[in-house]
Amino acid sequence: MEKINSKVVIFAREEDVSASKYEDNYEEVMANDIIMLPNEKITEFNNAHNILGNKKISNNSILISHPYKENYYISIEDSDELIQREKLANTADLARLLGAKKFEVLSVVQQETEKQYEIDINGRLKVTTLKTKLNKKISKKLKKAYSIENTYPGAKPEYQKALEKLKSYGLIIDPEVKALVESRNPNDSNQITTQKISLKTASEINENLDIASSLVALGGILDISANFKSRISSRKSMELSINIEF
Repeated sequence: MEKINSKVVIFAREEDVSASKYEDNYEEVMANDIIMLPNEKITEFNNAHNILGNKKISNNSILISHPYKENYYISIEDSDELIQREKLANTADLARLLGAKKFEVLSVVQQETEKQYEIDINGRLKVTTLKTKLNKKISKKLKKAYSIENTYPGAKPEYQKALEKLKSYGLIIDPEVKALVESRNPNDSNQITTQKISLKTASEINENLDIASSLVALGGILDISANFKSRISSRKSMELSINIEF
């Protein structure tokens, strides 16, 4: 199997893959950068791509592409926490390479948005945003998951290595993280010694979730799970305030 670059991949029974092509909304849904594969292709897909998380791909599995890494996919049900924790850990590692003495998460704010998906009388998908809530007080479990306070002895910045990691982590597209690395350029005689950054850790996923949500229009053919519907209806984005000392 050649590598797939689609934003969303769904696996289904061979007969469902074939039947879905006769649905009125099929071409419109697939035009959203979605590909549907028969279950018989699961092994080939696993061999050609990197799959994050512990969920095994099975019938009606829906995967979204990693927002930073090419050729990586994640189960749509696991995507939030995996991406958020990975981005935080990678940013901390970049700070370490840049010679940080301390990397600390000061605060965590979570925004929740609820959406409703319905098919109108013309067979088109209608999306309604029900409410948006900003949570400055989060659960102890969530706070613990993102509470990081790393200390290091401090060192000269390994700038070139940090640049390489910035690219391999895929975080070069994040302006805050990119600026953090560039601020420790050894050619700068007046380097920053303390920096506060705001790390947003889920907004990148929402684009792929929006694409995946169009699969609701094929619900008559596909066995769309309750977990999938819940996942696309509830969007959670995190914003972390981080203090870094060099």
